[in-house]
Amino acid sequence: TLSINILAPTTPLIMADKAETTNTSDNAPLKRQQGLIPLTALGVGAVISGDFFGWNFGLERGGFGGLIISTLLVGFMYVCVSLSLAELAAMYPSAEGAFAFSRRAFGPYAGFLCGLSETLEYVLLVPVIITGLGDQLNVLFGIDNPDIQILWWAILCGLYLALHLFGAQPTFWSNTIITTLSVLTLFIYWCACLSIIGGTDGDIINDRIYNIPPDDTYSDSGEFLPKGSYGIFTSLVFAAWFFIAVEELPLAGEDAINPTKNIPRALIGSITILMITAFLTAFFSVAVPGGSYNISQTGAPLSRALIAGLMDECVNYNAPGSDDAQSFCETNDGTMSCEYNEDEGTCWDSELTSSALAWEVVINLGTLIGL
Repeated sequence: TLSINILAPTTPLIMADKAETTNTSDNAPLKRQQGLIPLTALGVGAVISGDFFGWNFGLERGGFGGLIISTLLVGFMYVCVSLSLAELAAMYPSAEGAFAFSRRAFGPYAGFLCGLSETLEYVLLVPVIITGLGDQLNVLFGIDNPDIQILWWAILCGLYLALHLFGAQPTFWSNTIITTLSVLTLFIYWCACLSIIGGTDGDIINDRIYNIPPDDTYSDSGEFLPKGSYGIFTSLVFAAWFFIAVEELPLAGEDAINPTKNIPRALIGSITILMITAFLTAFFSVAVPGGSYNISQTGAPLSRALIAGLMDECVNYNAPGSDDAQSFCETNDGTMSCEYNEDEGTCWDSELTSSALAWEVVINLGTLIGL
């Protein structure tokens, strides 16, 4: 009833909008060509990059326990947002998205604030993703010079701009293909990690998951929450990487076939897929050798976790919180060639096996696709 009352005064506006979209002589209306599958792919594809990098920094802030609790809180919030947007999009499908909903429900000022917030989100999200892509390309090609990133940024911005200049249809089908490949990459990653931890004792996996040492600065710190309840709040922003931007799906309201049915279905389908990928990715990444500590500060968590699982040697000489971590790593048992990463505080094999190198290329390529 509330929704009907809110939108009832705007019925003439809705009818006017519909009339405008059918006037082909004076206007160039959007063509409704997108069904349920490309719309769902749009919702998932807008977010799936968060499974490949960004979320893992929450492990450093709050440990695995803090990150999982934060993910549950943020996930619940996004489920509520998705259900709300699904209902509103069914009643008023509009390419203006949440801006239109806020403006018609609460007035022009609330609509302006909502539209400004969304604009800032999407504008700032692009450089974040491109920065992540630059990091992945440097890792993939073994480039240590950070100045090369500027070249990657220019190339990637040019590619994105060129793709969108061709219109909505190429953008949608390319997004569907890329999203499918991204989910397939995650599925391969989960299977590889599952094969690594298969047969491993549960206590060992538990030790890997909770191997970030408690911080005595916080009175309620422990194995599950190494920085106490404070770590839950500091992890929230990183847990949002699993879901942020799914709310952009209603912006495709005027491209969708039968938007009153397909937009809500696509939203619910997208958030369901994202919840599954979030928890599977987080669990498998910390269950392999090296655990939470090994990936808590890296820009390429999936390849780092997988390589650690395939080469279960130097990673065992990680010494979280120890002042002798570097010497402990480099000395090891005297038979291995290990390097200490001062930026991340982790112990790493100086030379990778051919199988580990192959998996690193596969996962990094998948990460590039996902980003």
